[in-house]
Amino acid sequence: MGMKENGHDDRRTGDLGKIIREVEEKDGSGSHLNLFSNKQPPKKKRKSRTAFTNHQIFELEKRFLYQKYLSPADRDEVAQTLGLSNAQVR
Repeated sequence: MGMKENGHDDRRTGDLGKIIREVEEKDGSGSHLNLFSNKQPPKKKRKSRTAFTNHQIFELEKRFLYQKYLSPADRDEVAQTLGLSNAQVR
C-alpha cells in the first residue's frame, strides 16, 4: 500500500477507484473533469440589496399598518413619493 510511481495513492478500491486511476493515468494535461478539485463554478452575481432610508422604512410601515395590499396605482404613488421603484415598494 502507499504511493505509486506516478504519485497517486494506490489504496482506492472498487470500480470508481479503477475508473479514476485510468483517467488520471491517461490524462496528464488536466483536460478531464477533476472530481476532487476544490474549484467551484463561478456564482451568478446577485442584485445588490436596496438600503432603505429610515424615512422610507417608516413611511412604508405606516402605510402597511392600515393597508396590507396596495393596488398598482397606490404602489406607484408610494414609490414616487418615496423615490423608490414600483418593485421596491412591492
